[in-house]
Amino acid sequence: MKIFSTISIIVVSMILFSCARGLNQEQEQKLTKLEARVDSTLNVISKLDTAKGLASANHFFENMEYIKNVMTDTISREMAFYIDKYYSTRKSFKYFGNQYPKVYEELSLCNEQLDNLRHDAENGLLEEGQFEKYYHLEANNLVLAEETANEVVEAIKTVQPMYDEMNPRIDSMINASKQNAGITNE
Repeated sequence: MKIFSTISIIVVSMILFSCARGLNQEQEQKLTKLEARVDSTLNVISKLDTAKGLASANHFFENMEYIKNVMTDTISREMAFYIDKYYSTRKSFKYFGNQYPKVYEELSLCNEQLDNLRHDAENGLLEEGQFEKYYHLEANNLVLAEETANEVVEAIKTVQPMYDEMNPRIDSMINASKQNAGITNE
């Protein structure tokens, strides 16, 4: 009976040790690189002045709403072209406003998923081949999030200087129009 017990203990131990193998060196390196890319992209996104960007976007859309629906003043041809150029910034503002929260959330989720993958792999909770499957899934998700993050950064870095330069003239025109119409600023 002692031999049976000893053999049983050895077999069970071998099974447990084979399941709890953790990350090998290659997997560790791959996972670490992916985690660094997520952190780097999150860092770039976090450095954006989102308060200014979103405030500018809101003010831009308020101005365009007033120009399109309330303003009845006659404007010069030069000012019409200026307004058209100002209006051309709308896509970048809209993209930034819509995509920034989504991409930030996606990157945070990637970070969480990589933490979970690391935990499961280190604790031997993954079956053979599952690490690669989940690693590739997270790598693909990260590529998509990085592309969107780069587009969000480019959108706001392009549109904000244009807005900062053009908006004072638009605000001045709108304020003059409101004065002519007897509209007070709320």
